[in-house]
Parts: sequence; structure tokens; C-alpha cells
Amino acid sequence: MTLPTSDRPRWTPKSEADIERAIADDILEETHWWDAKQQLNTGKPANRGLAADLAAFSVDGGSILIGLHEDKSTGKFSLAPQPTLGVPEKIESIAASAVDPPLYIETTAIASAADATLGYIVVEIPPSPRAPHQVDGTYYGRGDKKNVYLSDGEVQRLHQRRESVTNRIRLLLDREIARDPIPPADRQTGHVYLVAEPMAAPPGVAVPFLRRPGIEDWIRQVTMVERLSSMTQREVGIAPSPPYLQSVERRGGAMANVARSLAHSGRQLNPEIAERDQEPGLLDVEFLESGGLRVLVGRATKEGRNGRWYVIDVMIVLYARRLLDWVRKYGQAIGFRGTWALGLHVDKLAGGTSSAFIDETDFYSPTRYSSPSYEAATTATTQELTGQPWDVGHRLAEGLVWSLGSYERVKHHLEPPTPLS
Repeated sequence: MTLPTSDRPRWTPKSEADIERAIADDILEETHWWDAKQQLNTGKPANRGLAADLAAFSVDGGSILIGLHEDKSTGKFSLAPQPTLGVPEKIESIAASAVDPPLYIETTAIASAADATLGYIVVEIPPSPRAPHQVDGTYYGRGDKKNVYLSDGEVQRLHQRRESVTNRIRLLLDREIARDPIPPADRQTGHVYLVAEPMAAPPGVAVPFLRRPGIEDWIRQVTMVERLSSMTQREVGIAPSPPYLQSVERRGGAMANVARSLAHSGRQLNPEIAERDQEPGLLDVEFLESGGLRVLVGRATKEGRNGRWYVIDVMIVLYARRLLDWVRKYGQAIGFRGTWALGLHVDKLAGGTSSAFIDETDFYSPTRYSSPSYEAATTATTQELTGQPWDVGHRLAEGLVWSLGSYERVKHHLEPPTPLS
């Protein structure tokens, strides 16, 4: 057993025996990615200190194990199980309220074999797409073994790193817009472009998976079986929906599931489809050998019977959430558990109003979108895609629906699920 580094999976104990083995092997030491605490103290200073720890680890990722005593003179660790009731919730509350912006973490309680009321808390802090984070106005990072204050220059460097990733995502979106099989002058409706790319994945990471027997069935199952728990009955079947996909095909460096308008034509418009049906049914989902995904959707906008221009914003939000679901499953299939770059672009929006108000425009005038397009870029860890996909969807789509005044109509896709009473 070895301690993790930036390019090696984190050591994550699953049991008290795992912790005992690590102690016996004498491999535990504070590092840039790992720390241990004997207990979680109470009070504002202690809460602030834990918040600083979480913020510091958020830059590169790391973990904290609570329930270990360290002999400072020898650097040796020993078991010191602590009461665990309510501790994970307290840590998550500190991450959400004392760290700015709020930080996504994962906490796991491990019971002691001697007393089930005692145990250990594993706190996993994935690299945050919004790092660096502040606590009481101070930015924190992680040195070799301890937290450090980030200088203005270091903060600027981290913001530039995030901006560089954003520019990379925008370049991917530009490439997808250029690949659109319908020329801009011929488009009657807005189009949705979605991209996802694994960051720091080895070249061709998905090649073995895409070559395996039965891959066509896997792609059909993942893309066509709707599993969004946030979807309401009224939203089922908003066109073009996943059932429009009907042909799994090979592409250059990819496999794709394609709707009729692009089927069997090398991602060109199918000449057998009537021109009036091409855009409303436009749907294309690609799984790349790089591990990335590309999605093209038509009918992002439409002209109503009253001559108004409508944005089908609920459909756009649904595809943002679908992308995250597909990314999570693809990453699991190809063995990638790192960070993803994600992007959304929608065009032909200028002057459009939300279709959520299509039956209400006789009574008042909804907000008209003021720009020709909308674009958003973010990154997300595999842990966040699994544990809080609505937060990632919020970063991708909230700006659009807020501008249209329709956030309240779609917020069930962009906020945590409401607990059942």
C-alpha cells in the first residue's frame, strides 16, 4: 500500500482494518493530499479551522481522516475512534456555509469494531472547479504538509488556470458548431451543442471499451432509457427526446446514436427525410475514443402560432442534465474517475421568450432574450457528477433560464431534490 500522489488514486480506507493495516505498514504521514485529525472540536474557531482545511485541499484535492492520534515526537499514528453521530452532517454544513463559494465534499463514517457508536470519518475533497476558495476573506492552499495562505499572485495564477480551461471548453464548442450538418443560413430553429471531455485522461482511453462486443447495446441502453429522477410527467417526451435516437453507428474516432435525420449518412442530413422534419428531429450523441461526449440537438427555439419566437428552455435544461448522466456512466465504463470539462452552447435565441409562458403571453409580456446565443463552461469531478449533478447542471444552465425569467419553472432540475416528508 502506498500513499496517493497527484497521479495516483487516493488511499480511501473502507474499514477499521484498512486503517490498522496502514498504521502497521507505517505509511501514514501528512502530505499535500492527506491529513489526519484526532477529533472534530466544537466552537467557531474550530469550525473556521476545519473550513480552512477544506478550502486548502480544494485546490488539488485531498482527504482528511478523523479518528487518529499522532505522536508528534515520532510521527506515528494510532487509532483514536470518536463519536460519529451527526459528524458527517456537521462537516458538510461547514463546507456549505463557511467556505466561499460553497464546497462539495464527501464524508463517510467507518464504525469501530469495539464500539459501533465510535469510529472514524473520511472526508474526501475533490479538486474544486471553483478553487481557490475563501474562509473569512482569506484564500487557502495546501503546502507540502500544512495549509498556507495564498498570495495575490497565487490566487491570480489559479484564476488564470481556470480561465484556460474555460477557453479550452469554448474551443470544443466552436468545433461542434462548425461541424453542424445544417449550415447557419439554412437553420430554422436554434440548436443545442453540448461537450464533455475528461481532463488529463490518457490518449485513446475509451478505445478498448468502444471495441468490445455488445457496445451498441450499451449505447442504446445508456442514451435511450430515461433515468432523470427530477423529470415530471409533463416533461416526458419533449421533442426531440431520447426515443428519437434509432441508429447506433461507427464514426471516425467515435460511436454515435443518431436520430433519423442523420442516420446512415455520415453525420450529414439524410436526403430521405423531408426538409420540414430535419431540424425538429435533429439529435446526435457521440461517444469519443478520447473519452469525451458530443451532443447536438435541434428545436431549441421555435416560432409560435402568434408569431412569437420561443426558447424551449426546459428541453435545453433536460439535455444539460442528460449529458451529466451520460458522462457519469461513460466515465464509469472506461475507468475514468477524474475531472471533466463541460460546455453548453445554444444559438438563435435573440428576441425569444421562454416556452414555459407560451399559454400566458396574452396576459403579459415575458422577458425576451437579448443575445443571439448562450454559452456556459464548467468543470466537475466524478464525485460531484455522482453526488450532486443538479449543482453541475445549475452551473451550465442557470444563466439562461434566469435571463428568461423561467428559473422557477425548471429549478427542480437545478436544485437538490426535495426530501420526502
